[in-house]
Amino acid sequence: MYMGFVARACLEAGRPKEAIGFAASRLKLTPEDPVLLYYQAKALLELKMYDYGLALAKYACELSPESTSVWVLLAKAYIFSGNHKYVCQARIHRGIGAANDRHRASVQL
Repeated sequence: MYMGFVARACLEAGRPKEAIGFAASRLKLTPEDPVLLYYQAKALLELKMYDYGLALAKYACELSPESTSVWVLLAKAYIFSGNHKYVCQARIHRGIGAANDRHRASVQL
């Protein structure tokens, strides 16, 4: 089973620490998996570990720049960490205002 799904299930069940554990164990084997990085970053943000979550969200964006979800998570990480001035940069860099992503991105933010 793909560990990204396990990490996601843990998050949806309200168990972010378990999500981090599953993602971390798999990231040892595939350290550049943007899906695992996304879920680990999301779990860290839920646990108010903003600096770590922000760092992983940035890395996930580098690895998967086409993913709107990753850029939305990065914007949230900037907000949670108090770096509000970078939120617009993340949105502009991704081009979240693009027609095909506009509605989805606005709903997620």
